Amino acid sequence: MAVDTTNKLIVVSFRGSNSIRNYLTDILFVTVPCEFGTGCMAHAGFLASWAIVKKPTTDAVKAATAANPGFKVVVTGHSLGGAIATLAGASLRKSGFPCDIATFGSPRVSLNPPRYCNI
Repeated sequence: MAVDTTNKLIVVSFRGSNSIRNYLTDILFVTVPCEFGTGCMAHAGFLASWAIVKKPTTDAVKAATAANPGFKVVVTGHSLGGAIATLAGASLRKSGFPCDIATFGSPRVSLNPPRYCNI
């Protein structure tokens, strides 16, 4: 996470795959129910990766928004990081933190039609 005082942004960024463990996460493509809508199913590996960093990320965003009122939150990532950024943005929005999500080369996170998921 970084705070850009020039552009008044709080940027939450997730890196792409860089280890064997990350590549295994990428291929764990079983879908499981998620918190983003009734009937919404999401990639189990991506959800597990987000679950590991959810609390510290949410706490950091909470602290940064409190310290920088009026700053916009942007969540971004590439590849695996893009998938995690998608889930992070949806989770932050659900927790009351408006944010933009910009991903690059992100795999598909949910296999459901949009009507089921608020991602």
